[in-house]
Amino acid sequence: MKMHIMKNQKQRIFLMLSFVLFFAIGECGWAGLNQLPQQDTKDNEKLLLALPFFSVNRGTTSSVAPTTTSSVAPTIISVLPAQNAIDVSISSSIIISFSKPMTPTSIDSTTITLLQGTTTVLSQINMLNSEVAVIVPSGNLSTYTSYTVTITTDVKCIEGIPLATHYAWNFTTGADSLPLSVVSVSPANTTLNVSPTAGILVTFQKAVDSATLISANITITANGSLFPMVLTITPVGTSAVLISSTTPLANFTLHTLQLTSGIKDTSGNALTGNPYTSVFTTSSESGVDGGSVTTISGPLSVASGTAEGTALNPFLARYNLPRFLAWANIAGTEKLFITNMSGNNLRILILSGATAGLTTSLAGLNSPRGVIINHANTELFITNTTGQNIKKVTLPSTLVAAALAGSGVAGYVNATGVAARFYNSEGIAIDSEGILFVTDQTNHVIRKITSAGVVTTLAGAYPTVISGSIDATGTSARFNAPRGIAIDASNNIYVTDSNNHTIRKITQSGIVTTIAGSALNPGYENSSGVAARFNTPQGIVFVPAQAPNIGGMLLITDTLNHAIRMLDPNTGMVTTYAGPLSATTGGVPLAGYVNSTRFASRFNYPVGITVNPSSGVVYITDTNNYAIKKITY
Repeated sequence: MKMHIMKNQKQRIFLMLSFVLFFAIGECGWAGLNQLPQQDTKDNEKLLLALPFFSVNRGTTSSVAPTTTSSVAPTIISVLPAQNAIDVSISSSIIISFSKPMTPTSIDSTTITLLQGTTTVLSQINMLNSEVAVIVPSGNLSTYTSYTVTITTDVKCIEGIPLATHYAWNFTTGADSLPLSVVSVSPANTTLNVSPTAGILVTFQKAVDSATLISANITITANGSLFPMVLTITPVGTSAVLISSTTPLANFTLHTLQLTSGIKDTSGNALTGNPYTSVFTTSSESGVDGGSVTTISGPLSVASGTAEGTALNPFLARYNLPRFLAWANIAGTEKLFITNMSGNNLRILILSGATAGLTTSLAGLNSPRGVIINHANTELFITNTTGQNIKKVTLPSTLVAAALAGSGVAGYVNATGVAARFYNSEGIAIDSEGILFVTDQTNHVIRKITSAGVVTTLAGAYPTVISGSIDATGTSARFNAPRGIAIDASNNIYVTDSNNHTIRKITQSGIVTTIAGSALNPGYENSSGVAARFNTPQGIVFVPAQAPNIGGMLLITDTLNHAIRMLDPNTGMVTTYAGPLSATTGGVPLAGYVNSTRFASRFNYPVGITVNPSSGVVYITDTNNYAIKKITY
């Protein structure tokens, strides 16, 4: 009896659960009936058979009334752009959402088509996920145009059931609101060895308004000059333009092409970038060479000595290993101040006026090398190299040189005035605040000197002398016999790290980076950054922005390549400014004494370099030719 009651209770409970299951089918799906309890199968079957909705085959439940979703045909539940949408973007993609997962192989250009009238628009069709397809046209759609999308019943869901009905809808594009952009430039950005007579072809992604292709919107400049070249601008088709200079471009020179937002497409959309910029470097293919190299003081053939030059004959002057030099305009007279190393003096060469060519000397120095003048042209500073101190001369008099810093004894001590010690200091430069910076060559560091004579180490090892090549900050950085030094308008410092054959940049906070050349890898290579090669660079000067043709550049005496190199500090691009264009016998360009055009000229161990900031005329010491030379662009 007890057993019978328990069985009836079990049946009642199961019957209740069955009704709960019936009402929950909408949430769980009919397949959930397969999960009914199996421990009392015969009793379960009897109860389920009593329900009018079920028939049971041991372990399997099937419906005789509802239909499973696997047998339902797929439909389109949404499209984008919507049916009859207007002002659709011409760059729009088309998105289709299906009611259930689809078979990817049935979604392609044979089943889904984008039409402009009766013409099929070339497109790529992909599945974003199992229920969403996207049509991506191969190009922008036409403006103010009606399009139709069709989807055939060959599109199928994953159960193989085709789309319920053929589907189609329309939309209309609006105005072109996309900005104009450059697709390509030939020669491409940063290309080397471009012919000086080559044109530049710029291609846009769509039709351009030819009336906006004018010189106000298109410029080419050489080496950052503020003076753009005169150009011939010729539209090519509807979406390209050919740009060329009316005269050949300078050889081995970095050029910059700029396109402004004044260039517009036929719908009035402006060019992006403002300005769009591309750079290239010319070769010497055309045989065009510019400028000139001339001797302005010293012998016209190799000879050393001590004689002074005169206004009537500047070539009477004799030098004995002239090293660094500085240009200045003092009371309206242009002058060069030249350290005459083995002559142990400073030579002053007058460049303008009735006495141009005359030289005078300041004696009492010990193998002087570096020289710089303050911005007010009232003080001159000299690295008295083997005298192991820094000298100051008050201008306009050049009769007395007083020690600003350094004891006269070689060493490495940061202190004030004569308590400080240097070891073969070479280059010297001055920033906008009047602070001096010196390359302390044998100590392999860069020193800083205030107007009060306080000496500290800006970059390089301290207090121990350690050479090397490490880009780092302050005393963690390493140099190897730094020689030349220059400062730009933002007070960034540039150093020729001679024995590393590299050019280093130092910020005022002492952060050191290598911007051109490869440490301990000498050579001759016009290229960019670490791919460029130098051989013991020494002199360096920053050319102010106002100088024509070469403003904003660094000029470097590449001493053992017997050449003058030019470096763009913004891009790291290195080119030849004067002297041989490439290595020759034994991998080293030939030295010589030849005054000619810039690239036909020859030098022998050039060291010092300076520039007239207004005219861009460059002056160098052609050291082993014992001559002072002028280079014009």
